[in-house]
Amino acid sequence: MSILDDVMVNAKAAIDDFGKKATDIADSSVLAISANNIKNEIEKKYTELGRIYYNEVKSGSLDLDDLEDLTGEIDILMEQLHAVQAKRASMRNRKICPKCKNAVPKDSSFCNKCGASLEEESED
Repeated sequence: MSILDDVMVNAKAAIDDFGKKATDIADSSVLAISANNIKNEIEKKYTELGRIYYNEVKSGSLDLDDLEDLTGEIDILMEQLHAVQAKRASMRNRKICPKCKNAVPKDSSFCNKCGASLEEESED
């Protein structure tokens, strides 16, 4: 194999690597945008929940069914958000702390934000 062939093989490998990294960055960006959209929806639901609670307490006719419907919607959005965050963390070689939801390196034993143990509990 000539030097030119070596250069071509190395150049192709570098281009392929760059393409994969660019795709990974794009995928991570899409997930970040999705997470922000879900966070915005959650904030809207919290605002609506507060408005309904305030109005119903003020009028003396507090209906917990209205509040339960909204809290259920918020719970679903929170699950979606955590799933998106976990997927994005995994793409970045990280994991999510189950206690505070902070992204930490995959090989961490403890969360660097809240100190929670991240070790898998072994089943004996």
